[in-house]
Amino acid sequence: MSRLTARQVADRAIAAYLGTLTAVGITPPNVRAAQYAGNIRLLRIGEQAAGNAAYRLADGNARTAAVTAVAVWGEFVHLWEHNASLRDLHTLAEALADVNDRANWTTAAATA
Repeated sequence: MSRLTARQVADRAIAAYLGTLTAVGITPPNVRAAQYAGNIRLLRIGEQAAGNAAYRLADGNARTAAVTAVAVWGEFVHLWEHNASLRDLHTLAEALADVNDRANWTTAAATA
C-alpha cells in the first residue's frame, strides 16, 4: 500500500462508487468528503434512491456490479465512521475500484 492520506483513500472510494453507479446508468447520489475542524467527514445525500435503483436494474451483470458497489460502499462508510485503520479503508477503496472496472467492462461489452 502506498502512503495515502485518509482524504485520498476517501476520494478514491467515492470516485469508484460513483463511477460504478454512473457506468450502469444510475444517477449517482451526492457524496463527497469534506473537512470540518480537522476531521474528514463523508457527506452523503440521495444514497437510498441509488441503492433502490441498483436492485431494479434489468441487466444481471449491471445489477450485480451496482449492488456490490452499494454493499462495499456501505461497509466503507461503516468502517470510516468507526475510525477503522487506514489499511482496512484502503482495501475497501481498492475493492470499489475493482467493481468499477467490472462495471465499465460490462457496459462496454453490452454496447459492443
